[in-house]
Amino acid sequence: MIVVNEIIDEVMQSFLRLPGTKQMFCQNHFYAFGPRLGMRDHAELGISSVYCSSVAIREFYQNVYGYPAPDIVPYAVDSALFAPAEKQLRIAFIPRKLPFEAGFIRSSFQKKYPAYRAVPWVAIEGRSERETADILSESAVFLALGHRESFGLPAIEAMAAGCAVVGFHGTGGLEFAAPENGVWFDGGRLLECVDALHGVARGIDRGDASVARMIAAGRATAADYNLDRTRTALFRHFGIPDEGRP
Repeated sequence: MIVVNEIIDEVMQSFLRLPGTKQMFCQNHFYAFGPRLGMRDHAELGISSVYCSSVAIREFYQNVYGYPAPDIVPYAVDSALFAPAEKQLRIAFIPRKLPFEAGFIRSSFQKKYPAYRAVPWVAIEGRSERETADILSESAVFLALGHRESFGLPAIEAMAAGCAVVGFHGTGGLEFAAPENGVWFDGGRLLECVDALHGVARGIDRGDASVARMIAAGRATAADYNLDRTRTALFRHFGIPDEGRP
């Protein structure tokens, strides 16, 4: 059994030339139409089936390719690594996908709400998983900058770490985004996001129970994405019986 990803580059092509059954594990459907796959069906490359990591990807393959519903092997969050620590009133964010929007939101927040201008902003860039987890664990707020997401793992990791999450679901995040566990927006609603960040920061500052409930709901949402669930789905996909599982 040979499993390739959705980006059919030269390395993946070399695997596809090997003997054996080939499957694709897709983690982001926005990369599905790469230059080497194009409009071809996967069978033309010798790929017998596709499985994936989120609801958005499954719906893409059903709606665009007309495939039967692919199996989902969901993400897992390490709850021991991404866990709340002593919190600081600061805003963590990952600017990689939306650097302009990140800067605009930060500047607008500091200009519009001078009482919170001193709140630190921590950009997570070039960090290890351990360093990222430490930043989230110690940050009270996470600005989600989801864009063209198939799922949106950083937001779930932030929830697990006990952050109040505000920002963009990036479409794929609609799998888990709810009014109870965060303040979510479609892309482009930047000033509404600014106001929501202020409302959450002020709520944390004042000990607002509604913000505490939102954080608790976020942690409960993140708890659904655990290793046992991932392992069960993976073994089910490959037809491994319970007694054969490690």
